Amino acid sequence: MKKFALILALAAIGSASAAITIPTSKAEWKSAADAKKAAAKADSDARKAAAKKAVTDKIAAAKAEAAAKDAAAKKAVTDAITEKATAAQAKVNEASAKVAEAQAQVDSAKKAVSDAKAKAEDLKNSCSSCGSCSKPKVEVEKPAIELNETGIQIKKPSIKLK
Repeated sequence: MKKFALILALAAIGSASAAITIPTSKAEWKSAADAKKAAAKADSDARKAAAKKAVTDKIAAAKAEAAAKDAAAKKAVTDAITEKATAAQAKVNEASAKVAEAQAQVDSAKKAVSDAKAKAEDLKNSCSSCGSCSKPKVEVEKPAIELNETGIQIKKPSIKLK
């Protein structure tokens, strides 16, 4: 009686489907249960595979994002180092130019001292020895070198007759 009620219920639900078979023996019931378990396992495996793929995709996306951020950070650091190195090189070049200018001023002052000494020697020797005066004394003031905020300043030497 139970089988008949079950058959009628199934026939009412799936009357449009002619492929519905109702198991009648214990072996058919076991086979249907095994098929149901296999379908559930296949569905579970498919869900697990989909979840695993989603996790793998998220991990890959996170790795790609981290790599992009790392590359951007490395580029920013490299750009900052390059900018600072360029600024430092410009300062070195400026300092080198100031040193060269100061060296030129020192060389000029040395030449002026040498010229002043030569001129003083000429003045000493050019006086006639008439005896009415003594030979003039010539003083050469040494050049003064000052270092201030604008750079090195060199005062040229002067010659004084006494």
